[in-house]
Amino acid sequence: MQQVLGSIEKPLIGIEVSSGNKMKELGEKKIVGLVDKLMEVIDACVVLIGSGQDINTADNISASVKKTERIINAAGRLSLAELPALIERLSLFIGVDSGITYMADSLSIPLINIAGPADMQDQRPVGNNSIILQEKLECVPCSHTFKAPYECQRGDRACIESVSIEEIYSVAMKMISRI
Repeated sequence: MQQVLGSIEKPLIGIEVSSGNKMKELGEKKIVGLVDKLMEVIDACVVLIGSGQDINTADNISASVKKTERIINAAGRLSLAELPALIERLSLFIGVDSGITYMADSLSIPLINIAGPADMQDQRPVGNNSIILQEKLECVPCSHTFKAPYECQRGDRACIESVSIEEIYSVAMKMISRI
């Protein structure tokens, strides 16, 4: 863990780079846009969080952002047992409906959950510092706790794609101002 973060004194914003269900993920382009927008106004470091399968995605994001010196690429570098120690150091976590999001919630880390297709009535972050972003579409929710499709029935992932960088950024700024 010390090897991943060193002795960073800046606030840390964790961003989940992927999801076990690809239908739920934000995508590289949206994450790069969000990181660039956040770093324009916040003196923080962004920690890219993902599994070993997400290393290429995280590398692509790291190489594409404007302020690469403030990116910490932790994708694939921590075991599941080590991950809570990283998450506990975050000032804010931004993710999708996934295990990492629920881990951040259980550790009382302020978080933004981009819920996409997930049924938030089945399961949702319950912490006081949790904000759920979810578009009201006729097809949402299509993903349930024990029945999750892996392809969008509409073919456009509108539930994720229609959540804008500006919307995520605006909520993030409000949450960071409370920290």
